[in-house]
Amino acid sequence: MNKLLILLLIVSVAFACQNSKEHYTSSGMKYILHTAGTGKQPAIGDYVTIDLVCHTQDTVLLDTRKFGSPYRLRLEKLPFAGCYEEGLSYLKVGDSATFYVSADSLYKQLFGGLSDSFPQEKTFLKKGSFVLYDVKLLQVQDYVTAEQEMEMKYSKLEKQEKKFLEEFIQRNKISAIPDSSGIYTIYSQHGTGAIADTGKVLTLFFRGRLLDGKVFMASPKDKPYQFVLGRKEVIEGWEHALHQVRVGDRLTLIVPSRYGYGQQGLMNNSDQQFLVPPYSTLIFDIVVAGVDDLSTASK
Repeated sequence: MNKLLILLLIVSVAFACQNSKEHYTSSGMKYILHTAGTGKQPAIGDYVTIDLVCHTQDTVLLDTRKFGSPYRLRLEKLPFAGCYEEGLSYLKVGDSATFYVSADSLYKQLFGGLSDSFPQEKTFLKKGSFVLYDVKLLQVQDYVTAEQEMEMKYSKLEKQEKKFLEEFIQRNKISAIPDSSGIYTIYSQHGTGAIADTGKVLTLFFRGRLLDGKVFMASPKDKPYQFVLGRKEVIEGWEHALHQVRVGDRLTLIVPSRYGYGQQGLMNNSDQQFLVPPYSTLIFDIVVAGVDDLSTASK
């Protein structure tokens, strides 16, 4: 190999190493800058629009490129030191980077109060490992500009949802009157058992569907769903409408999106497709199978 070729190889390797040089945030989180932009750098309080792929070494957990539109969030108080939101404040519009977020820190954030029920070794967050966040920063907006833009967009979508719901009510000749929150409760059978209240464990069989009839979630026939009423373990529509239901009740709830999954929708993590699109009214067919005290239900 001639000297010129050797020199060129050395220069190219050195240049590649320089481009992939590791950077660190003030908390010590490592990140690698892939491409450098020249746009605005976000500050706490700004809204940022990003493409985001979140993954472990072998599993993609989230890919916003499959949403059909980029992901927008506001940079507020950081959830924990070394989170990917912290890393965003180091980027400029046009930058792309990979952030190495501690799986241990992420576990404490997500499962801190549930460590007995969800020990770390049984989650996807392996001790001592990292969750990688591949980010491309597309836009930075100040609070006022972003809020005005979103208000216009959301107002249009809310009007569209209301129109679809009105057409559904008329088409299905539903005579029930919604409550002050806009939630319809339609009973097909009234039970005579125990009455639900805050702190009680509700046991339900349910089927959730969209206005077009598509079922997005359902409890197995042999395994009802349980939750504690008042702990915000379920959507706000359930928390609101299921107070005072009784064992044996059969009912249908029609829940506007603001008390369901709202503007975010509900994503299927396995294929990154929407189970519930943003601004979707939800219909739940419910059978109340049990209402128990927490001490009794946990035995």
